[in-house]
Amino acid sequence: MTGPAHAKPEGRPCTHRKYLLTCDDYDALLKGFRERCGVCGTDAKATPAGILFIDHDALRGDWAVRGLLCNRCNSSLHHMSHQKAADYLANPWYVSALQARGLRIDAEPEPPEGAVVRVSPQGLMWRRAGGWWRCIGDGRRRGVATWTQLNQRHGPFGIRLMGHVAS
Repeated sequence: MTGPAHAKPEGRPCTHRKYLLTCDDYDALLKGFRERCGVCGTDAKATPAGILFIDHDALRGDWAVRGLLCNRCNSSLHHMSHQKAADYLANPWYVSALQARGLRIDAEPEPPEGAVVRVSPQGLMWRRAGGWWRCIGDGRRRGVATWTQLNQRHGPFGIRLMGHVAS
């Protein structure tokens, strides 16, 4: 489903996929924030760009969406000292989204050697070998990754344990 809320004013495509949000996730986010900034409450249509920006916790990864902000709050959030900003940061949207899906807030423990996981949205398979995660079954060379890197890129929404393959 791609509705009018997903298009930027100039008709450019939506950006929510960068944050691993489905269209339904994004619609729920908009509805949950009543299409208003999560800190100051400015209506999306009243902002100079006519939109709200997706805010995320960069330390956790793009998937860790905290909410929606107007441009002013998005650019100054970490310099604000008032209670509304503190409340916003203390209650990120991704926590309730994970809990609603029965997923853990912190990364799952790293699976053992030989484990295979599938990551979304690409559907790529990664196998743990020698302490590293290597992409398998894909013609392009993707290198190796650590468990932390896979979690930062794909988050708990996007990693599924598929099984174990003997080394």
